[in-house]
Parts: sequence; structure tokens; C-alpha cells
Amino acid sequence: MGKRNSIYLPAEVLPVINSFGGKLSTTLSTIVLRYDKITREAVPEFTLQEWKLICQALKGSVLSSGGYDPAAMCWATIGEYSAGYREIGEKVRALPLICRIAVWDVALRANGIDAVLAITEDILLDEGARIKYPVRQ
Repeated sequence: MGKRNSIYLPAEVLPVINSFGGKLSTTLSTIVLRYDKITREAVPEFTLQEWKLICQALKGSVLSSGGYDPAAMCWATIGEYSAGYREIGEKVRALPLICRIAVWDVALRANGIDAVLAITEDILLDEGARIKYPVRQ
């Protein structure tokens, strides 16, 4: 069952919402559900260790800040976290924008589970991470 909420919509969001026509709640629901499907489909594959590094580097990050989208620049946050993170930061940087946003979303959801607990494989998989496993011979 749905829940009634009051929300603030920034001025730049209103034209996007209004372009869909129809009821505000239906439009927002449609956009949110589509966004979720698109980003979950765009999640790239990383090793378990790479996902853990990404989550550690992005721990404490917020959704947006001062009108810029930190998800688009998450590669810089990762690469600057520590010297050993530059390689994974560059890997993320090379991804298309939608994939960088998907990486951000997985890390945000995984880190939101419990900031005190270590990120586990199960948490990552539950939050949509695609894990590249070593090929066994």
C-alpha cells in the first residue's frame, strides 16, 4: 500500500515532471521505477574485492551536493580515497555515465544497510552488484 508524503521538488525538476503530464504521484512513481530498472541493468561487473573497495571509498557519500551529481564523479572520489584505489577509480571513470551512476547506487544501498558492518558478498548481491568470479580450471 502506498504512503502519502509531502516532498519538495526543485525548480529544475518541475519541467521534467510536467513533460509527462498526468498525476504527479503516477509520474514520480513511473520515473522512480524506470530509474531503478535502468540503473540495475547498467551495473557493471567487478570482482568482490573491487566492489568492497568501491563501497569503502564511497562510504558516507550523499546523493547530491550543491547542484552537481556526485555519482557522475564517483570515480574521482574512489581514486582519491587512497593511493591503492586509483586503478579502480580509473576503471570506473572509463564507464559510461549510466554505469557510474549504477555503481554509485549499489555502493549507496550497500553502505546504507549498516554502516558499522563490513560489506559482504551477500549484501552486495542483495543490492544489485554484479560480481566477477575467478574462472576455475
